[in-house]
Amino acid sequence: MEIIKNLKAARNYKDNIGIRIYIFYFLMKMDVLKLLNKRSDKLLSCTFLNQVLVGYSYKTIKFLFCEVFLTSDYSFSSSKKSPVIIDCGANVGISIAYFKYLYPKSIIHAYELSPYSHKALQELVRLNRYTDVHLYNVALANKSGEVEFYSDGAMGSTRASLYKNRSGNLPTLVKSQQLSQYITQFGTVDFVKMDVEGAEVLILEDLSESKQLERIGEMVIEYHHNIEGVKSDFSGFLNKFQNAGFIYKLKGNYNESKNYQDILVRLKKIENG
Repeated sequence: MEIIKNLKAARNYKDNIGIRIYIFYFLMKMDVLKLLNKRSDKLLSCTFLNQVLVGYSYKTIKFLFCEVFLTSDYSFSSSKKSPVIIDCGANVGISIAYFKYLYPKSIIHAYELSPYSHKALQELVRLNRYTDVHLYNVALANKSGEVEFYSDGAMGSTRASLYKNRSGNLPTLVKSQQLSQYITQFGTVDFVKMDVEGAEVLILEDLSESKQLERIGEMVIEYHHNIEGVKSDFSGFLNKFQNAGFIYKLKGNYNESKNYQDILVRLKKIENG
């Protein structure tokens, strides 16, 4: 039952009892809203603490809220009041809301290839009156130009990908850019979050060849291992970071019946000396 799942999720959250009760209430509210409004062709919104969250369905908003806020996988420590954050694969912006919850004065550069999700990001920024959030409706890859991405056609899909076998069969032509071209303008980057459904390999190729990894302090990347029809080289992926002076930790779930696996990689630059 959802009520039991919500109770466990709230109870396991590492905060005071008041926040945990509020989380339980919020999750139950999302379940009610899911039943009352199942539309996915218009933007919906709800509020968690002082953050307005948006999406095309309350089901997706709840899923992303649990994935981002309740796991704290994207948390990081910074002595700066305004850390520079890059969000690759921002989707409908739940991660942006999380970063603004952690660091209200943070400077965020958010990249999202889906036009529908980009529209949601614009609404998120407007409703929250965020400052210093810069949105880019582009696909990040190892070269600039145009690429096709694939989706199931659903607005705000969480699995839009450059690889057809990772997502649906509906192609959309979008502009592609190299992340390195942006980083050269930003200077030091404190944190990078990356969830780009397989394109992380292409982005790393660009950052490694351009020597821009040295500008980044910390990263959390979701590595999509063994996508059907795509050669996987996880050891080579990690070696590029080791060669650039990063240490890493891994987090993943194991399913014996599937070759495919999502692996969360947390990377931190080793300070010289």
